[in-house]
Amino acid sequence: MDTYTENKIHKLIISVICILIFTALLFICREKYSREKPEPVITVDDIIPFLICKESHDNPDAVGNAGEFGLCQITEAAAEQVGYDFARVKTEPAYNIACGRDYLRWCYDRFPYRQGLERWKYALYAYNWGIGNVRKYERGELILPKQVENYASEILKHSYGEE
Repeated sequence: MDTYTENKIHKLIISVICILIFTALLFICREKYSREKPEPVITVDDIIPFLICKESHDNPDAVGNAGEFGLCQITEAAAEQVGYDFARVKTEPAYNIACGRDYLRWCYDRFPYRQGLERWKYALYAYNWGIGNVRKYERGELILPKQVENYASEILKHSYGEE
C-alpha cells in the first residue's frame, strides 16, 4: 500500500472516530437536558392572586404597619411611582389591584439583566422590601432578610404550581 492510500485511510478512520465521539456527546447532552424540567413561563397575572393572598389575606380593607393599603398593600410612594391616585388605591379594590399589578410589573422591569424566575424573584424582593434595598443588596451593602426571601419564594412556588 502506498503512502497516499495510507493517509486516506488514516483520515477516514479519524473522521469516523470524530463522528462517533460527536454522536455520543450529542446523545449524552440530549439525555441530560431532556430530564431537566424547563423553567416555567410566569406572567404578572399568574403572580397577582398569590401576592394578594400573601399581602392582605384577601382583605380589601387591610392596612399595613408602614402605611400600605388594600389587597395589594400599596404604599403612597408605590402608587405615585406608577401614576395612580393614592386616595382611590386606598378605597377601591379593583383600582388597588390594578395599581399592584402595574407596580409589580414596574419592579420586574427594573431587572432586565436577570432572567426567568430570578427576575421575578428580584421583582418580588423590590415589591416587598423596596427597590433601594434590593439595589443595596445587589451591591453587597445589605443582607437579604430571610422574610423577604421566603416571601418571594412562596409566591413564586404557588404561581407556577409547585407545592
